[in-house]
Amino acid sequence: MPMMVIPKKDSRIRTVVDARQRNDNTVKDVTPFPDQDVIRRDVARAKYRSKIDQADFFEQIRIIPEDVWKTAFATPFGTFVSLVAQQGDCNVPSTAQQLMMYLFRLHIGSFVHAYLDDIFIFSDSIEEHEEHLGLVFAILRAAELYLSKDKMDLYSKSMVCFGHVIDEDGLHADEDKLSKIIAWKEMKTVKEVQRFLGLVQYLAQFFPNLTNMTGPISKLTQKGQPFEWRPLQTECLSQLQRAASKPPILKPIDPVHNKEPIFVFSDASTSGVGALYGQGSSWQTMRPAGFHSRKFNSAQMNYRTHEQELLAVLEALMKWEDQLLGRKFILITDHRSLEYLQTQKNLSGPMYYLSRFWEDPTVPSNAHDFVNADARLSRDSEDEPPHLYNAAIIRNIRQRDAPGTAQPSPPNSNKTFIKPEGLTSDIGPAVQAGYSNDPFFQPIWNKPKDHKPTYTVSDGFL
Repeated sequence: MPMMVIPKKDSRIRTVVDARQRNDNTVKDVTPFPDQDVIRRDVARAKYRSKIDQADFFEQIRIIPEDVWKTAFATPFGTFVSLVAQQGDCNVPSTAQQLMMYLFRLHIGSFVHAYLDDIFIFSDSIEEHEEHLGLVFAILRAAELYLSKDKMDLYSKSMVCFGHVIDEDGLHADEDKLSKIIAWKEMKTVKEVQRFLGLVQYLAQFFPNLTNMTGPISKLTQKGQPFEWRPLQTECLSQLQRAASKPPILKPIDPVHNKEPIFVFSDASTSGVGALYGQGSSWQTMRPAGFHSRKFNSAQMNYRTHEQELLAVLEALMKWEDQLLGRKFILITDHRSLEYLQTQKNLSGPMYYLSRFWEDPTVPSNAHDFVNADARLSRDSEDEPPHLYNAAIIRNIRQRDAPGTAQPSPPNSNKTFIKPEGLTSDIGPAVQAGYSNDPFFQPIWNKPKDHKPTYTVSDGFL
């Protein structure tokens, strides 16, 4: 395999080998990588944050001695083998990620995230942050891993995190990417349109009603569609550029430290759905945490108005399921069309199932056409926590649509939908027994308050 040289961003060089033949004969490692959105949100919520980068990280990972011969590569000076992992090996990123997840397994999500060579540390106080940095450095020192001095960003005021910028105000879109959108000229080819749409889609969460602006442009990429740039596309490009010139600053919701209500907005037009969510003292003053939009397919175009509005609700709940599941939130959507849910006899598909959990929508005094569902969903007992069913309805509909699954039952039926503690009676004892046998949970179970984050025992469960 030949060796090649690729320049880095800082003008230094990176040596790589053409490992395509070796990769074709390698069993692929399918290790999942962390969700970049989760990392960005956790880092943006914290008051103190740092980012450290490992120096030539792949080359700090040694090859097993009996496999060194497989790393042979050719240079003008002869054939060599590598004792460490090489750029270009298909399984090196997965191996590197496994190493980081193992080293920080007790702290991932608590105060640290690791994505390949990037390590993010986040804390709520400066004292905690100093302690967390010390723990991270101690772990890296014990593993004999070395850091890049030039890329150390400690106690950062403004940090680049996966193409976005994080500071004390929240999450900002990258200025370089915004500048490229603003400077983009009329497009001449399908590939140029695809590159532009890819750039815009990367920043989709910062643009309200994005599909309305990109729809006419994306039509130019359809097979069999003649490429003809019209005034409509020019106007859409101008709208996108105006939106890129003043993007909103996103503030991730923080249900743990911020007790202000969470709001979810959804709306449907004749062509698609739009949604946003955020947190604040009122729906008028809340800080947005993200935007979402999607164009209707041909079948959804024919839905009735209240069905399209309900589809917009489902889109919003499924988009931010990981943020809303198990939490109380206020849903705000078009009230007049959804009134039909209470009177319509023949509802089909998801419309029927969601209507079973939708209880007595009311209009806030200043919301005009919006409805405040406020998570008042049907349940078996008055003392059962209402928030358990808020976003769980999405799982109900997903299970209904899955092939070979039984029809789910609503909470007020004879079947168990979900219990207050989230476990059915036959599973509970098995979970409790597992605490004392599991090597990870056993020390936590014995002394739950001695760990960070601290744990508590409620009704026999951690």
